Amino acid sequence: MNMYMNFQAAYGEWMKEHFKAFKVYENTVRLTLPYTDRNGEALELYLMNRPDGSSYMTDDGLILRDLKDAGFACNGEREAAVIQQIATSHGVTLTPDEEFLINCSESDLCEKINQLAQCMMKVSWAIG
Repeated sequence: MNMYMNFQAAYGEWMKEHFKAFKVYENTVRLTLPYTDRNGEALELYLMNRPDGSSYMTDDGLILRDLKDAGFACNGEREAAVIQQIATSHGVTLTPDEEFLINCSESDLCEKINQLAQCMMKVSWAIG
């Protein structure tokens, strides 16, 4: 077993111990992460299965909605560029509905959770 496989197995075990998963719908699971946003609230993301069998995760727009509700300008040219740069650097897509979204599979789930969580935290702290 190589170093990457050892790391992946260990990270998977850590996730099982520290993440909480709740089935929301037949094709949706809410994951509560041990990381916090700028308000000190636990990050939550949603793991969803598409009808074609592929999967993705989203923040359901919570990060940008929270920032806007707090009065931060997320649509200004500078802020939008920072948000887009952070998302892109983590392999995350910013949808027209202002959700952060990342495609995932069973084999890269740990990695993709980390990418989306890092994106969510950085945007929350960079703009807020």
